[in-house]
Amino acid sequence: MRSNILFFLLFSFSGFAIPDSTRMAGKVYWNKQKSDNSYTYGVTIIDYTKRPYTMRQFNQNYLSTYRIFSRTINTSLPKKWGYPLFVFNILLAGYYLLPYTHEEGHRSVLTALNIGSVSSPVFSNGVAKVTGVSDETLMHLRDSDLPNYIRLHTAGLESDFSLLQMEEELLMFQKEKLKNIYGEYYIRKLGIVTYMVFSGLGLNKRVHPLESNENDRDIVGDDVLGAVRHMHRPDMPFQRYTSHQELNDNEKTYLKKVAYLSFLNLLSPLFIGKTTLAVNPTLNLGFGAGYVLAPFGDMLEENVYIQKNQIWNVRAFLRQFGNNQRYFWGGGLSLVDYPWKNRLMINATAQCWNQPKGLDFNTTEGKMGTSLECKLGLLIPTKKSSPLQWISLDLTLRAKTQGFVPQDPYIGDAFNMALGMSIYTK
Repeated sequence: MRSNILFFLLFSFSGFAIPDSTRMAGKVYWNKQKSDNSYTYGVTIIDYTKRPYTMRQFNQNYLSTYRIFSRTINTSLPKKWGYPLFVFNILLAGYYLLPYTHEEGHRSVLTALNIGSVSSPVFSNGVAKVTGVSDETLMHLRDSDLPNYIRLHTAGLESDFSLLQMEEELLMFQKEKLKNIYGEYYIRKLGIVTYMVFSGLGLNKRVHPLESNENDRDIVGDDVLGAVRHMHRPDMPFQRYTSHQELNDNEKTYLKKVAYLSFLNLLSPLFIGKTTLAVNPTLNLGFGAGYVLAPFGDMLEENVYIQKNQIWNVRAFLRQFGNNQRYFWGGGLSLVDYPWKNRLMINATAQCWNQPKGLDFNTTEGKMGTSLECKLGLLIPTKKSSPLQWISLDLTLRAKTQGFVPQDPYIGDAFNMALGMSIYTK
């Protein structure tokens, strides 16, 4: 559920986020965004899970569509349209795109659990929501599978977090220009922080009335308040919506931590219009951080982006998985768009973690897990006169053990494959 108050706060802060590429003095300096970027647009056609359409499939297809649309508009309109286009980007992202992908995140968790629902991303009475689920169904999910029930609350923020990481990776590795996605990027950045701050500090005083028809009710109400209350008191009498006044002192203390840690999402040079640091003529380094709620509590992430010779693109990341008792550590490496002999485009991610055993909010025990993902794109060259450099047919294989991985449909053991295609522009 998202309130209109989010949009107005985001709009008020958006003015300072206009990109700047001023070079710093000294040998190490901020890279200027290239005017001859190559662009990659990927689409997942089929994500072979038990219940598509998955969060990662939706996010990838949405982001590629948005980027193509935005780039086309930017290259087609004269410069005098700059300010109207800026306002249009802010309005489009704040009023429609952000709630659209956010609510799809919630919907995807239900779909993976074989629970039908309806995503209603257009604001109605100041609220975007997912509906069509009975109290009985939600109570059964809470009592039989608490981690997935908590994830149902946090999946909208998880989707926002994942899209931001995808956008950051594109920008750091010069696969996209900031001017093409600044409306989406900055509004989503401010949105994820604003949501957690307003909920965590009790600043959102709006109380959403409980609809008389169960099928018209939002599935969880306030994502953050509901998740925190159910993690602390999973056995309390069931109710969908949670207000800040109903929480006890322990829950309010935990919420304050969530609010303050959410500012880690702003820790990126992209937020002030910068990208990577040029360490030497062949090596660029970038960084970023993030914070989001998880099925057992929360997750912090720190990213380092390493680009060598404009060919090797590597993201190294550390993660801290927290519950009510302690933090557990994890990390991984991603290889992004490596062209092998101009025949295959290789993307791969390997990660491991120690997460709370059973994804439990109160345990001190951890359980190790791992995830492997590899996408191979068969490159098909195009004619010299074509604006495209390559077209690729993509096969993705993924395997994971029990644990929380953002965007993955399942928190248990899983293996799946996906088919898609990508286009690479010159």
